[in-house]
Amino acid sequence: MNNSEIITVNNIYAYYKTSTEKYSHGYIHALDGISFSIHNSEILGIAGESGCGKSTLIKVLYGLLDPPLTLINGDVIYKFGKEEISIKDKKFKRKCHWKLCSYIPQSSMGILNPTMRIKDHFFEVLKAHHKYIDKKEQYENIIKHIQHLGLPIEVLTSFPHQLSGGMKQRIVIALATFLKPKVIFADEPTTALDVITQKEVLQLLLKIQKESKNTIVLVTHDIGIHAQVTQKLIVMYAGKIVEYAPTREIFKNFHHPYVKMLIESLPIIGDKSIKQSMKSAPISLINPPSGCRFHPRCPLADDKCKKEEPNLIEILEDHYVSCFKWELI
Repeated sequence: MNNSEIITVNNIYAYYKTSTEKYSHGYIHALDGISFSIHNSEILGIAGESGCGKSTLIKVLYGLLDPPLTLINGDVIYKFGKEEISIKDKKFKRKCHWKLCSYIPQSSMGILNPTMRIKDHFFEVLKAHHKYIDKKEQYENIIKHIQHLGLPIEVLTSFPHQLSGGMKQRIVIALATFLKPKVIFADEPTTALDVITQKEVLQLLLKIQKESKNTIVLVTHDIGIHAQVTQKLIVMYAGKIVEYAPTREIFKNFHHPYVKMLIESLPIIGDKSIKQSMKSAPISLINPPSGCRFHPRCPLADDKCKKEEPNLIEILEDHYVSCFKWELI
């Protein structure tokens, strides 16, 4: 692990236990053999269509290994200074959550307790890491924090139902960044928001990252958002990484047929050509096919693709692809 790496993901296999043993020994293969590193002060994007494993990966990275999610193999190692800690460590959640790493979950607007005023949500975060707190002093710190993020003081005495969806999302981001964590995981933070509010929420995250120099891992299926915001990009398909590189490099010089289809599906102003959609539906992760998991939908697939599984290899400096046909793209 070099000095710039803050998280190392080692060969993660994470499955969901099902209620039946009928298929694949009762597991959904959500993540299969995931390895990569996350560096200090970078904005890393994770892209891919629904059901590819993006949200599961975020949960594993944050150590949310609650049933039915099961970590079959692998580990995630955090490095804070000279100290290293695994998500398997019993102290991980107590020591790291909120203070060193925080999580903005999918549909995060629904995590606010409807019976609590917004200020009390902040005090709950503080109590998780401080046995004794001066409420008056900390309330002043809470006010400074939300004002710095451009939020009105009045929200602190409000209940969640009194706020708009966009305001609730900003509050969740304010909660997640209150203790100045080194890593922020944001799972679809702009879902269900209108375009203008989406932009404001993303600008808020970028403001926080620029000032705090923390690391943000951003999950969204919107490939256009990744183009605007992220510095590095992981593209996933059916529980696997298919391409991983600096974001600009992927958009200019992609080498996986799935990534090619994703990027070429983006609308371009003035372009009236008909966009091609992918044939067939995503594969089932209950009983995934042999070989490359993309081969049932890939126009370049041959017998080798159907029988052998491609490894994630470095084809250029810091550019990784999992495809036998990458040179043809």
